Amino acid sequence: MQRFMTRTVLTNALTLLTATAALGLTACDVEDFGEETPMGEELPPIEEMPGEDLAPVYAWLIIEDTSSDMNTAGAPGADICGVEFSCPDTLDGQRVEGYGVEALLEVGAGEHCQEGETVNGEPCFADRDDARAALDAPQLPCEADSSPSHYVALGLGGRLAVRVDTNTASLGMSGLLGCEVVVHERPGRESEGYRVSVCADPDGTDCLAPRPVAASADGDLLSVSVPADIE
Repeated sequence: MQRFMTRTVLTNALTLLTATAALGLTACDVEDFGEETPMGEELPPIEEMPGEDLAPVYAWLIIEDTSSDMNTAGAPGADICGVEFSCPDTLDGQRVEGYGVEALLEVGAGEHCQEGETVNGEPCFADRDDARAALDAPQLPCEADSSPSHYVALGLGGRLAVRVDTNTASLGMSGLLGCEVVVHERPGRESEGYRVSVCADPDGTDCLAPRPVAASADGDLLSVSVPADIE
């Protein structure tokens, strides 16, 4: 009886040692794989692949003054009353039309009228260097003494950048490609010329060829046919 109990105790002890050894091996195996991420902590983000650059959208009209005569009554340079465009609609065959929605003026030489002041003895009815006068549908007729001003005077050598709204489903990212553009300029006594370029930015660093796409030596209305393809 005592011999049987001794054998049983030895057997149980051997079983316990075997289980302890197995647990030790399992712990070592886990340590070999490194520490686990604590609960509640997010895994590091996966780096995204850089996206491709979008193609430029040619929706800016750069209007540069080329006047040879100086207006001394507070409106020097070409007087831009507004711009409008008309583009073929690829969806239903109709035409998409629109006007300027943003304008930036780099004023040229000459003294501009400011409302309530005088220039060379002439009264000023409005600010003539306000680029916002070139936005939306042009005021026709474009009056010289209008208040608020129907036009913005560029000044000699000045430059006006006007962005038109081509953000429609039918035009997509083509901008003014293949469109007709009309620039309205108020004719005056002086020879106030200007030239027009179609660009992807207001600084005129990326423009369609030819540049300028059209010009008017003596001012007045100018119609522009924008090329349909990028050269």
